[in-house]
Amino acid sequence: MKELISIGLDAAQLQEEDTQQVIRCLQSGEDIPVPRSERVTKILEEGIGGDGGDDGVRRSLEGRAVVFANRVSRLSLTLTKLKAFKDRQGDVFQLLMMAVSR
Repeated sequence: MKELISIGLDAAQLQEEDTQQVIRCLQSGEDIPVPRSERVTKILEEGIGGDGGDDGVRRSLEGRAVVFANRVSRLSLTLTKLKAFKDRQGDVFQLLMMAVSR
């Protein structure tokens, strides 16, 4: 549970950093890069693309987005192995969907 909370807090921080980066880019007239939160989502959905995938973003195996995605994956694998999770997975996913939609 501590790791789930930690990941949630880190995800909020990641989104805040993405927002701050967009603001800096807009102020300086630079192109806005793909937000790290989107890169994490893409990594979780598709894995690490050797050529950077369709979005043209190269994914380093040591990058912060990859490290964060690995934490999420590791936690999800750990949770799905728990008997209590298997017994209540419908309730857990409903709760997570409510949390994400806020």
